[in-house]
Amino acid sequence: MRLSGDIVPRGTCSSYVLRHEERLERFEENESDVNAFLVEALVELGAKEAAPVIERAFAEGYVDPMVMGDWEDVQVELGLKSAEEGAPKQVSKWRESLLPSPPAEETFTPASSQVTHKKKTTQKCDRYRKNEPLASENYWPLSR
Repeated sequence: MRLSGDIVPRGTCSSYVLRHEERLERFEENESDVNAFLVEALVELGAKEAAPVIERAFAEGYVDPMVMGDWEDVQVELGLKSAEEGAPKQVSKWRESLLPSPPAEETFTPASSQVTHKKKTTQKCDRYRKNEPLASENYWPLSR
């Protein structure tokens, strides 16, 4: 079943809405991400008449909010509420973890890291050439 991105011929929009709405009515049988994409398709089609079904699916926790947000977001997208009417959102701990961290006292400089890596690699190569064991290995290198 194609959910969104379909080219909808004139006069058939209502049949698309009806099919997606009927599928969403069985939200308990669907995966939460499938329900989320059904909601997205209904929003793209401007299906305000599907709002009661969408609200029930959200209320019972059968819609993945990662696709369209929560029920309030969907109401705004459908034009049922203005963005100002929506409740102020609190940033969850999970979302906070996605935000950039404040600058650390010590800055990471890739150039110095590359120099350190190059030194370690050179040391390992020198040990190998001298036939000495490497610190990170529990065996002797093979002789040439």
